[in-house]
Amino acid sequence: MTGKENHVRTETTDVRPRLLIVGASARAAAWSAVRAGWFPVCVDRFGDDDLKQVAEVLPVDPRQCAVPTLARSAAAAHLLLSDPYPWWTVDCQRLYDELERSCGPRLGCSLTTRWALAPWRLAERLRAMQCPALETRLGAGNWPEWGDSRGDPLGDLHEAAWSPMAGSKQPPADGTWLQKPLASGGGRRIRFWTVATQRQPWDEPCYFQRYQTGEPYGAVFLAARGRAELVGISQQLIGSPEAAPPWPFGYCGSIGPVTLPPATVAILQRIADGLVTGATGLRGLFGIDFVYDGTTPWVTEVNPRYTASCELLELALRRPLLGEHWRACLPDHPPPRSADVPPRCGRAPAVLGKLIVYARDPVLAPDFARFLQPRSAWTVPYLADIPAAGTRFGPGQPVCTVFASADDPDACRKKLFRRAEWLRSRLRPAEP
Repeated sequence: MTGKENHVRTETTDVRPRLLIVGASARAAAWSAVRAGWFPVCVDRFGDDDLKQVAEVLPVDPRQCAVPTLARSAAAAHLLLSDPYPWWTVDCQRLYDELERSCGPRLGCSLTTRWALAPWRLAERLRAMQCPALETRLGAGNWPEWGDSRGDPLGDLHEAAWSPMAGSKQPPADGTWLQKPLASGGGRRIRFWTVATQRQPWDEPCYFQRYQTGEPYGAVFLAARGRAELVGISQQLIGSPEAAPPWPFGYCGSIGPVTLPPATVAILQRIADGLVTGATGLRGLFGIDFVYDGTTPWVTEVNPRYTASCELLELALRRPLLGEHWRACLPDHPPPRSADVPPRCGRAPAVLGKLIVYARDPVLAPDFARFLQPRSAWTVPYLADIPAAGTRFGPGQPVCTVFASADDPDACRKKLFRRAEWLRSRLRPAEP
């Protein structure tokens, strides 16, 4: 880091426009907000120390009802949401409305867009575009009942969303399908649909998707002016034993940017363009998750928001993506001035990676204060999501995130795994 780089400051007299970020973990989006020229105010479940470096933190589970009250006290001019809510419920729509009344315009897509991209509707759209589509079926669970009697502001859309799947049946429990909760962020609870899992029913809304072999990837696009621009593609680390996530398909991190054959990229571009022009309401940053079998990208879901791999692409490409997200979402309002991008020190890395390290046993976090030294928002950290010393973690809870850079994805993955082991060696055992 050179003396010319601008270190992050969070004095209360900060004159930058305030952006309220609501998410289970807001750290990545907060640092992106700093790079784009905002002062972030974050509703965050964890309240990690490196988030407090750059943001005003409201450490509360974002699913709690107190969030709108906190939002009103935040004095933020705009709102960025990172999907902490069950978006298919009426209560979610009301909460979004209340947050917007408290903070002003939301940077991103509406719940209408989320409904338009619901997994079963996405599969229909892909087939209509003559693009590869995984068979998808609606599952059982405690689905909400819609209707005007509940004052549902999206009643017509809900009815349209469910009607194509009204006659769906559970697929055969032969291990060729995945069962996914509708709230499956980070791969939560995803499992193979077998005779054994059939005997363990869920009490939450779910759907089924045909299992596809291959490697998991994610592509980030920017929807603006009626077209989709590919920002970059990343490999996804799913269920890595080195990270020890609590679920077989748990998200552990990403490595990018990576390249795929032009024919594959062309299919992804056609899908993205079709979604942007297909009355979905997509605008700004969005992600397409897919399984690549060596020739074909099989889309598993579309996330109409800032995604987990955005920060890697932002740092690798030196692009303040949230500033571009603003221009796409609010074209009539000038964005804040982005922070200056400092010159690189040395050769630019080919790829960057991050790995979320989950606890295998009850552990206590050591003192990681040396990783909290002032740094440029454009510096790739060694550790992120840094907990306070003495924080206790149970098995399966995320402890910290390690970063690495390398000349190719395989070398980056190995470096991430080595740093994960280093991190584990610093954790102290805790009483069960």
